[in-house]
Amino acid sequence: MVKVIAGRLRGKNLLTPEGTDTRPTRSGVREALFNIWQFRLPDSRFLDLFAGSGATGIEALSRGAQSAVFCDRSREAVSVIRKNLAACRLEAEVLEGEALSCLARLKGRQFDLIFLDPPYEGEDGERAAALILDEGLLAEGGQLCREYEASRPPREMPGFALLSRRRYGRTGLDFYGLSRPD
Repeated sequence: MVKVIAGRLRGKNLLTPEGTDTRPTRSGVREALFNIWQFRLPDSRFLDLFAGSGATGIEALSRGAQSAVFCDRSREAVSVIRKNLAACRLEAEVLEGEALSCLARLKGRQFDLIFLDPPYEGEDGERAAALILDEGLLAEGGQLCREYEASRPPREMPGFALLSRRRYGRTGLDFYGLSRPD
């Protein structure tokens, strides 16, 4: 069970998908993330990619984000996200499918804040970041945060400028903005 940390839904219990296919972002890491983004959240458009239970996007909505879109490939995770949104009396768009498929469906839209929490194994994060850049999904002045296993920082993401690298135990968070052409 995961709880909403702050905002109007503070203390609300959220369901999580069963099994080991999803890895909910720990509450201390979510709290750190939103402490960093606290002044960016009000009225922001938020994308929760590889959403799992949807706890991160729901936390964003609880703290004042204008809207959120959730994407996960797991049918069970999508069902849990919808149940959590209903229990919180929130409306949001939930997309089922691989990250690249979801991102392609979002073409033409922009987000102020994007949370990218791909499986720690593989290159899903790099592929998703490349498509976010190609489709222009990150708004000018927006930020992307990528969660990863701290002992294995991700490779450089072309087109993005690393703004900050933080470590919380075994979890790392990298914050990116769009690179400025020279």
